[in-house]
Amino acid sequence: MRKIIFNAGPATLPEVVLQQASEGILDLSNEGISVAEISHRSTLFQNILAETLHLLRELLCLNHDHEVLLLQGGGRLQFAQIPMNFLSKETAAGFIDTGYWAHQAMMYAAYYGNTNTIASSQQKQYTCIPKATEFKASNGYAYIHLTSNNTIYGTQFHQIPTVDSPLIIDMSSDILSRIIDFDKIDFAYACAQKNIGPAGLSIAIVKKDFLARSNTHIPPVFNYQLLAAKKSNYYTPPVLATYISLLNLRWLKAQGGVATMEAINHQKAKALYAEIDRNSLFENNIQAEDRSYMNACFTMQSAEMEQAFIDFCEQHHIIGIKGHKITGGLRVSMYNAQTLDNVQQLIHIMRAYETNYMNK
Repeated sequence: MRKIIFNAGPATLPEVVLQQASEGILDLSNEGISVAEISHRSTLFQNILAETLHLLRELLCLNHDHEVLLLQGGGRLQFAQIPMNFLSKETAAGFIDTGYWAHQAMMYAAYYGNTNTIASSQQKQYTCIPKATEFKASNGYAYIHLTSNNTIYGTQFHQIPTVDSPLIIDMSSDILSRIIDFDKIDFAYACAQKNIGPAGLSIAIVKKDFLARSNTHIPPVFNYQLLAAKKSNYYTPPVLATYISLLNLRWLKAQGGVATMEAINHQKAKALYAEIDRNSLFENNIQAEDRSYMNACFTMQSAEMEQAFIDFCEQHHIIGIKGHKITGGLRVSMYNAQTLDNVQQLIHIMRAYETNYMNK
C-alpha cells in the first residue's frame, strides 16, 4: 500500500510519473538503454532537454524576453550563484526577510557585496508577509530578493510586490502552482523537489536584459550568460532528475496546466485551513490573508500531543507532517502532486483524532 506523503521536500510525485520513470530507468523508449546510462551529449538526452525547456516555457507562459536555465544543485547553490553574477563589493542588494530561507539568501549574498533588509516580519515571528507600505526605499539596488512561499513558517506572497530595482524571487516551493506574470520578475529560480521533480535540479528564469548585466569574470561553471549560451548543457547536467522532471511536466500539462493546479491547490488549502480553524486540538497563528497554499503550518497544545498525532497518522499510512526543526509543530505540504482526496483523508484523520481525544 502506497503511503500518503506530505513531506515539504523532497515531495511526493504523481504515481503515474513514478511508474513511467521506473520504465525509463530500465529501458528508455525501447532503446535498450537506461535513462541513467545515456550520455548528456546524446540525441536521446538532447530531446529530453529540449522538451523540458519547451514545457517550462509553455506552462509558465514565458515569452522570448526570457531565458530558461536548467542547473545542478538546489536553492543554497543559487543563494551563492546569484550574487556571484549580479552583486559586487561596490553595489548592494535589498532583501525582504520573511523567514529562514529568505535570511539564508541574504547571508550568502553578503560574501559578495553589501546587503540591506528593506522589510521584515521577524518581529512578528514571521506570522505574516510585510506589506508594501512597510518597505524601505528600494531604488538603486543591484536587485531586490524575496522568497515567494515560506515552507517553514507557512506564509506566502499572494501578490508579487512592485519594487524600484530588479526583482529576484526564490519560487522553490510554489512555482507551477499558480499563475504568475513573469514580466514583473527579472530573475526567478526554484529547486526542483517541490513541484518540478526530484532533488538535484534547479531552474532559473531570467530576463535577457537583466542577464546581460551579469558578471562574466567568474568561473565558467557559475556564469549564467555562458550557461544560457550553452543551452543548459555546458557541464554534465542531472540527467535522471531532468528526465523525471520532464515526465512530471507532461503530467502537469495533461491535468490542464498551471491554471487547473491553482484551482485545485486553493481547494486543498481552503479545506485544510477550515478544519484547523474548526478543530479544537489545532491552531494556526498565521495571518489569514498570508497563509500559504503550499505549506500549512500549525501546532497543538504540546510537543507530546503533536508526536501522538504524528504517530496516529502513521498508523493510518500518512507521513511527513512533522514541522521543521526550527519551529516544531506540524506541517502539511500540498504541492501539485498532492491530491485533494489525500488532503480530505488527512482531514478525516484529524476529526477522528479529535473524537478519540475528547472521549478519553
